[in-house]
Amino acid sequence: MPPREGGIEDACRSYVGLREIKTQQRQMLLNDEPLYLRGVLDQGDFPEGWYSAIDDAQYKTDIELTLALVGRDRGHPCVITWVPFNESWGVWHQDSRPAQRAFVEAMVSLTQALDPTRPVVGNDGWEFSSGDLWALHLIAGNGCERVADSVDGVWRYWF
Repeated sequence: MPPREGGIEDACRSYVGLREIKTQQRQMLLNDEPLYLRGVLDQGDFPEGWYSAIDDAQYKTDIELTLALVGRDRGHPCVITWVPFNESWGVWHQDSRPAQRAFVEAMVSLTQALDPTRPVVGNDGWEFSSGDLWALHLIAGNGCERVADSVDGVWRYWF
């Protein structure tokens, strides 16, 4: 900007992150390049209740923290996908329980409607029913000597 009266200039510094994330031909692409993810999971921590809160106050706190995280990071370019369910928690046995499968599919559709710019993984980890990606949790020492054995087993079961 041109200097204001008295020679004072206004200045502003910022940054921007641009990227395109999409799925195409059963593959995740970042800026049209294949993307393979290997990461960690951040899930609620309830030491007294193992994986579950022991009271409504803990649930409320966990939900508030999640909403704050989503609100803070919703527009951030590092958020590349939404995962409404993890490892079938709360939506067990989708292959034999149509109501569970329908619920996951409804949540996938709602999530896609709320944010059409990012892929949605309906249920990450074990059972797939809908979504833009099929994601697996392959954990060392779960009885498979090789990752390929784990992938082959899951593929045979679902497809």
